Amino acid sequence: MNEENTNEKKDFHKIKLPTDTHNCAVCGDHPTITELIDYEQVVCTDGVH
Repeated sequence: MNEENTNEKKDFHKIKLPTDTHNCAVCGDHPTITELIDYEQVVCTDGVH
């Protein structure tokens, strides 16, 4: 590990997930979110600049 990275502060946050995930859009019985979107590379095609 180089010296530059040794002083970085690492923060972790714990979140409580629901126990019933049957309706979850990602991991539920019928997921509707099935892929990641890279918003930094999305090109606006609606003609507005």
